[in-house]
Amino acid sequence: MISSSALQTTEIFHVKFNLPLRSARHSPTLLPPNRYYIGILNPGKTLLHLQSKISLLNRDLSGSSSWDEDPPLVYDQLPIQQKHSATAYRFVTIVNLFCFTLIFSCFFTIWRRLRGGFRVLHGMFCFIFFFRGLVACIKIYHLHTIQKYGKASAIGEFIPLFLEKITSTLELLLFLLLAVGYKVVRANLNLTEIRFLLGLTGISLYLGVVECTCTTPGSCSGYKLCRDLLQALAFLVIIVAMNFNLQSLAHQIVDTSASVESARLYSKLKTYQTFRWIFLVFIGLPSFLVFMRLSLIDWRSFWLDILLKEVIGGTGVVLALAYAFQPRYGLLRIFELSIRRREEEESSGDEGN
Repeated sequence: MISSSALQTTEIFHVKFNLPLRSARHSPTLLPPNRYYIGILNPGKTLLHLQSKISLLNRDLSGSSSWDEDPPLVYDQLPIQQKHSATAYRFVTIVNLFCFTLIFSCFFTIWRRLRGGFRVLHGMFCFIFFFRGLVACIKIYHLHTIQKYGKASAIGEFIPLFLEKITSTLELLLFLLLAVGYKVVRANLNLTEIRFLLGLTGISLYLGVVECTCTTPGSCSGYKLCRDLLQALAFLVIIVAMNFNLQSLAHQIVDTSASVESARLYSKLKTYQTFRWIFLVFIGLPSFLVFMRLSLIDWRSFWLDILLKEVIGGTGVVLALAYAFQPRYGLLRIFELSIRRREEEESSGDEGN
């Protein structure tokens, strides 16, 4: 605890101490690895304007015998909760690059007959997987910097946070494009939709930049609230567009006889029904992760929170979308029989004539 009387000054006040604490005879009082709190005692209820910054450095206290000298730094400066974070991000990198390789290889094997829309659509999936793997590699480098020096530079702190905002924006843009039926139900977007998507992407990236560079908790929470409201608006648009496409496909199927075209409509209807469930999981995952973080995941198991967020909440959702929107070349059995019967009737009619 620090008394408020010591802070009644306009100058910068530094507090420096080493852990484990030493008594007057320099005998170490070992403290177990845990979370500790630093508080300011203000018994006189003096109005204080505080701007604080805490930096933690791990030092080798085994050879130190005086408070005046600075013990040497050890190599590992990571907090306890981030001890296995780099390993978790390595696993995330491997999973994303594997998914990227899997989707990319399908272009030259089972999907080699792809043309036009589906090729563009699955190219977006490949880009998101590759970008997520790249972001995980940058986070590993960021953790190694903290491990060696105890902290990162301002630009080093900004880049991983901003890349994370770009990743969430790309995933939201992918959901929007699939919801409006881009390259699935229709080949192109109209001008209004293009303006909406560009405006939503630009505002989301701008709010992400200012959220990563803000300095006060009030402004950071305000920018985060604006970004959450923008995301909620995008979710509403996705729900409306998705339900519209489902109703439109259902009406087209009712008005169409059994043919190759109706088989494609059934396939698209099944795809959007799967897409609806994937979207429900996507919007429910943040609540599930918060529940896991507060009730089941210990503060030392930060690596498990990373795996759940990145693999299940990120890569798993995009992979499920790629599976749902995969091209289907085969027809349903009922349409094969109907087409064959129609061909037989036409051939028998020609023989009778």
